[in-house]
Amino acid sequence: MKDEGITPVFPDNPAEYLTTWLFEIGPSVSGGMGEAPLDWSHIRAWQETMGVELLPWEARIIRRLSGDFVAQRAKSRKPDCPAPYTGDASKLKVNRDIVAEKVSNVFGGMAKRVAPAR
Repeated sequence: MKDEGITPVFPDNPAEYLTTWLFEIGPSVSGGMGEAPLDWSHIRAWQETMGVELLPWEARIIRRLSGDFVAQRAKSRKPDCPAPYTGDASKLKVNRDIVAEKVSNVFGGMAKRVAPAR
């Protein structure tokens, strides 16, 4: 997206260190039926390995984020799934306009090549 001049829109993240730690730990594990959220033993093992002592609320947030991550990945497998964030509506409009123009240019170019000569 950046190469195409489109700025990705992300939600605010007031505790970025927690998402950083989530991705260091997992963010998910393999379960009996496929991808699963982190369990407490994986979080505890990461704490011991990294020498980090999470506060209880931090551990709960990391586990919840892991569950949200797994749930969103499952939803995102559907082709019509919208992006999991809303972001700034004005930026989304600009991104939509850029994408629409690129699609229009591609199809317009294809139509010119396919159109019969007169």
